[in-house]
Amino acid sequence: MIRRLTVWLFLLSIVCPPLSAQWAENFDHITALTSPPWRGQIADFAIIKKQLKLYVEYPDDLNESRIAITVPYFKTTTWKGDVKLDFRPTINNYLYCYLYCYGEISDSEFDYVALRWGSGSKGVDLLDVRLRVLPSGESSIVRSDILIDGSAYPLGTKPFTSFTVTYAVGSGWQLWVNGANDTGNETVLIGSSSFDVESPFQSGGLGIDCFYTKSRSKAFSFDNLSVTEGTVSPPEEEEEPIPLGKPTLNELMANPLEGGSEYIELYNPTDKPVVPSKFAIGILHNGSYTTTTALPTVADTLYPGQYIVFAKKSEGVTDFYPQAQNVVTMSNLPQLANKGFTIGLFEEGLDQPLEEVVYSPKMLGEGNVTRRGVSLERISFETPASDPANWAGGLPSAGYATPGYLNSQSSNADTTQLGLPNNETEGNGKSYLPPASIAEEILLLPKGSLCGSAIYLMSAKTVKHMDGTATKRWCRKFSEGKDLGESMGLPSGYSYLIVVWIQRPDSMVYARKCIVTL
Repeated sequence: MIRRLTVWLFLLSIVCPPLSAQWAENFDHITALTSPPWRGQIADFAIIKKQLKLYVEYPDDLNESRIAITVPYFKTTTWKGDVKLDFRPTINNYLYCYLYCYGEISDSEFDYVALRWGSGSKGVDLLDVRLRVLPSGESSIVRSDILIDGSAYPLGTKPFTSFTVTYAVGSGWQLWVNGANDTGNETVLIGSSSFDVESPFQSGGLGIDCFYTKSRSKAFSFDNLSVTEGTVSPPEEEEEPIPLGKPTLNELMANPLEGGSEYIELYNPTDKPVVPSKFAIGILHNGSYTTTTALPTVADTLYPGQYIVFAKKSEGVTDFYPQAQNVVTMSNLPQLANKGFTIGLFEEGLDQPLEEVVYSPKMLGEGNVTRRGVSLERISFETPASDPANWAGGLPSAGYATPGYLNSQSSNADTTQLGLPNNETEGNGKSYLPPASIAEEILLLPKGSLCGSAIYLMSAKTVKHMDGTATKRWCRKFSEGKDLGESMGLPSGYSYLIVVWIQRPDSMVYARKCIVTL
């Protein structure tokens, strides 16, 4: 029995002889579509540069061109193809590709699983559709349900996409797409669907249905179409190894406060992640590093601009410095001798240190040689760690130590060389003040004073700098009762180090600081 469907385009040739276990067409060896095996509006398509292209010379304002070819169905089936659209799909310019007919409702209505580009979709969707073929030869979709939503992977302006669709009876469908926007050359699993209705037919029409305006009548291209037995998903691309950075020594605490812990601090100055457990530290004994100690894996990714502190006991740091960040217990931390030592940072598997620091209590500065709780802070990441002049004791205004956050001596954040008023108290004194006290001081500055603000994330990343006018503005708004974040224009959900510098007419520059969480 030959149905009307065979004459009208899309339908399954359910009495056609059995087909081979695959069908493929790359358009390399044909110069035009012929009937058979193709049917439909084949005059609207041409083979150009070994690709199938829609090629309509005199289109109307709105058009539809459809072709189909009979392909085999299996218990497990894979469909593949390349589709290039010379436009971003829209509500008037879009494409359907009918893959699998699983139901014949009447002589003119059929249920299909199909792919869709456009028509309200941002990506490539897999749909369950009911297709109605009209006596005129035109078709319409009377029902459309999304099986796999591709909107999370939107198409670009002129998308070139390669699709792979698999169906296994009893398991359902999967859709992969290569060429979605912002995914580069990566093949992405768009999604899966448990929809599972087996076709009663051994073969059916693979249909291409182009909907287009006058200006898009030559803007659809197709290549490398195939239908094969088995659900062979795209080979997983081997992930390229993520390039890793190398940390640097940034702060050393050898003589902690009573009850506190010794610690070392590392910083990631690179634009790549660092894996701390791939590094080790060692203390030089009699001119050699006889042993090195691997860093623990408890915090195994240090992102660019982040700090990490390794201490004998984490509470030996956090109990004394509430603002401390990212402190990790390392019970086997080598002892840091108060009288001096040389510490080396090693990369896994290497015998020579990446960098060395020779610690001497004299480097802490006058008055700090025997003072407990003074850390040795690195000044600049641009200067080698081995340079003794690149280290100094933590400033009194910062409590003499900055574990896990911006060093008080750091030139990288332009907070070094900040002098203190003569009446500045020692320890965590007046420089760390509530923001309300800082705002009040700014608003009461005498005529001729200068000021400014710098705001940092706790990773030391600069958020913004504010001149004197902007600093006085946020101080005034905050003093009038506005929220601090709103006053300074800072987003909530972060911790910030706010550094306000002040210069009175009769004094040197000094700093006021606060750490806030908004």
